[in-house]
Amino acid sequence: MKIENYFNNSPVFSLIDLGRMTQNYINSDLKTLGLSYSQALILVSLFVENRDNIIVKELVEVFPFTKGAISQNLSILEEKKYIKRHSSNDRRNTLLKVTSTGKKLAQEIMSLLESREQSFEKLLDQNLMNHLKGVKEIIKF
Repeated sequence: MKIENYFNNSPVFSLIDLGRMTQNYINSDLKTLGLSYSQALILVSLFVENRDNIIVKELVEVFPFTKGAISQNLSILEEKKYIKRHSSNDRRNTLLKVTSTGKKLAQEIMSLLESREQSFEKLLDQNLMNHLKGVKEIIKF
């Protein structure tokens, strides 16, 4: 199709495509662990925070996912026994805690992501990394 040439030469669509391809690449690894990309990121973030008083609202503020998507992912993580939810006095402020099984899995995910990170670092020189950071700054909103 004629539009394909436009997509292939567009910096905007190239970045979108690169992001999608990178996410698919990581998703294929995470699939072996039985998790999606968003579930893995949420679990790792809860693990890294290393506190038992994280509320859902904090995740909504950090991640580019809707509150509904985060809640759905938390339900899956809870069903798989990777996290526990504890009710506080305020129902809107349900507390989240990573279980021992979830902690082990989070460490495995972090190792996997670190391995992928190293693969990319071998391909990308510092100059290109600086350009990518510059692009991120331009499109931040």
